[in-house]
Amino acid sequence: MKLHRFITSIDLNKKHIGLDQKDLVHQIRNVLKLKVGEFFILGNGEELETIARIESFEKNKINLSLGEVMQNKNEPKVKSHLFCSVLKKENFEWVVEKATEIGISSITPIIATRTVKTNLSHERLLKITKEAAEQSGRGIIPKINEIIPLKDAIIEAQKLEHVIVFDLRGKQIEIKDGIKEIAGFIGPEGGFDDEELLLFQGEGFKIINLGPLTMRGETSAAIASYLITYPK
Repeated sequence: MKLHRFITSIDLNKKHIGLDQKDLVHQIRNVLKLKVGEFFILGNGEELETIARIESFEKNKINLSLGEVMQNKNEPKVKSHLFCSVLKKENFEWVVEKATEIGISSITPIIATRTVKTNLSHERLLKITKEAAEQSGRGIIPKINEIIPLKDAIIEAQKLEHVIVFDLRGKQIEIKDGIKEIAGFIGPEGGFDDEELLLFQGEGFKIINLGPLTMRGETSAAIASYLITYPK
């Protein structure tokens, strides 16, 4: 039977702990209705985890005994960062969920010239990311950055080893294996404008297309997340 998994900031080196995070206690006790003697996986968000056993329930706390600390081996070898133009709220939330399940390291919402929607809830994105990371068996929770303008995103991306811009006007080039850290840019509906592409080219970023078909922003973001996380 597959064990439930939770990721939280916690010291896994102790043999016995009292879990008192309100949301987590509620989920274990009232939503999943786990009982004394049942087990689940508890991770610390830094690729370490253990098997926890429920020993007893108190009013606002669950007492646990912890097993051996293990390394989570599910994280991709490549640190991948997605810079995605803000889409419609529900579409961007879908991107965050799927990119997390794929194995992305961080997601930064960006404002480009053709960006229309900008009303994202950072708190909700954090919740979606945590749940997706736990569901998919990850050892970390990807970082969700605040919304920034495209020019600031370019400055951030300059610090990284490799940067790919996904755009219909780009070339069809494979992303080679052996990369340790990489970023990918996805534009808004309608894509990046000509001036923005010139900015990317001026920084030496590679511009790659995902094929001849015009995809929705969220589709492009999911495919791009996979390509930069698992280069061939």
